[in-house]
Amino acid sequence: MAHTIPSGASTHCGVQPPPPGINPNCEHPETQTASNVVLHTIMIALATASLAIRLYTRSRLTRSIGLDDYLCFLGYASLVTYSGMLLACGRMYLGHHVWDIPKDDFIYGHKLEVISEWIYCFVSPMLKLAVLWLYRRIFGPQTRVNYIVNGGIIFIIVSYTALFFISLLSCQPFERRMNPFVKGYCLPSGVTAYLSGAINVLTDAFVVLLPLRAVLKLNMSGAKKLRAFAVFGLGFIVLALSITRLAKTPLVFKEADPTWELSHFAIYSILELYFGLMCACFIASPRFLDRFGPPIVRHLRTYTSISRLRSTTRSNPSNKTHESNSIDHSKSSTEVPVASYRQFSASDAPSEKPSTESLQFQTMHQV
Repeated sequence: MAHTIPSGASTHCGVQPPPPGINPNCEHPETQTASNVVLHTIMIALATASLAIRLYTRSRLTRSIGLDDYLCFLGYASLVTYSGMLLACGRMYLGHHVWDIPKDDFIYGHKLEVISEWIYCFVSPMLKLAVLWLYRRIFGPQTRVNYIVNGGIIFIIVSYTALFFISLLSCQPFERRMNPFVKGYCLPSGVTAYLSGAINVLTDAFVVLLPLRAVLKLNMSGAKKLRAFAVFGLGFIVLALSITRLAKTPLVFKEADPTWELSHFAIYSILELYFGLMCACFIASPRFLDRFGPPIVRHLRTYTSISRLRSTTRSNPSNKTHESNSIDHSKSSTEVPVASYRQFSASDAPSEKPSTESLQFQTMHQV
């Protein structure tokens, strides 16, 4: 993102004079560093846990590590790098008022911003390719949906490669791209940002909406449908963030304080990428929930029952003698549904020929 530097900037401590009534402070400037560090720390922690669940599921439970897992890991590694680059940029540039940034800090921070923009062109398609490659495994190689998936993979690779080179070569000479004080020519401000936002919205919508019809037709229990809708709900959040980011792009270029507003704008990109990674991980980890979900639910039910009984005992001491019997009864009551579930076998179920949608769900469950 190119910034216009006023010719009289050298008379101020920052690269741009402050608005009337505001005194620049280059020694102890107001920044958004603390809030950005908190945001990135939370997102990295959630992404790390999500990736660990996916890799554990694929390597230990289903034993079906595939190309989509490697793509997801590459997306995670590059996303953490993207976060590190933005945090480094935030030390002297991103989230600072432009009139509080000295020239040397502005140049260095601008370089980090440009590099982070290039990393974004790698992170975003990597996560989407991981999801699309999983679709190929679910729907099989000879289905009509798979041909559409292959077309989407080609479009994502081509569009993001073109976006990268447009960003790379948007200024002449190249030094102008890395240093806005160098004389030269750049594409109009916002061309890369608008193009990136439009591609993101289009590809996010493609990835989220493509399997929705097939998922709605799947023959599965209400709990599993709810779980599937939760994952796709996260996908719709990603799509909403992408649309919001595109809608807010003009505001960054109209502001008199672009480095400050750019920090707010970057939040949408950060959330979009991290939620996209979590969605890519959860959609491939249904076996993990089947393996560890029931024990966790039983534990929570038992803990809740014990807490309620203790609360009742404190309010009514006469019930204290019945606490242990009630706890045992609560434990057994929480285990009854699980035991009944285990006693239910395939022979008890009605014998019907599995539909294509059922087979697709079984495939999704296995991968």
